[in-house]
Amino acid sequence: MLSFSLLALASVASFATAVPSDQSGTAQFALSCSGITVPDVVAQSGTSYFTSSLKFFPDGGDGDAIPATACTDESSTCSNCLFEGGGLSSPTNVTGCWNPPAGQAGCSVSFQYNGYDFDTQNKQPYCGHKNGFQPFASDLTALCYFNVDQNYSGA
Repeated sequence: MLSFSLLALASVASFATAVPSDQSGTAQFALSCSGITVPDVVAQSGTSYFTSSLKFFPDGGDGDAIPATACTDESSTCSNCLFEGGGLSSPTNVTGCWNPPAGQAGCSVSFQYNGYDFDTQNKQPYCGHKNGFQPFASDLTALCYFNVDQNYSGA
């Protein structure tokens, strides 16, 4: 069991090396996913603990975060959260997944804003991942940069 947990953490870390190539947007949605596996050497297995946090930063990652107006669980691994304010042109529904469906990897964020479908799983210039990986632990952030006043329908 421990080898499976370590393999899963390693695959998340290897996937998560692509930071967004276009970081010109002043706002960002970010989902931070952190996990740790505590090995049990005697039983050759381990116990895993996981946390996640979805936030909207209207002034970039260094500014204050605006909390979601409401969140609902889509499944045991994803949440849909509604964000308002912070200059957003309309209420925006953001899906954050800390263990996306089969065929996808790692921590992900997806939302539609001003005519563009932002998605960290689609290798877009505005979206990507930042990570930190250590043995038995992972710290991964899925994020998308954008400008609240930009129309992306032609992008």
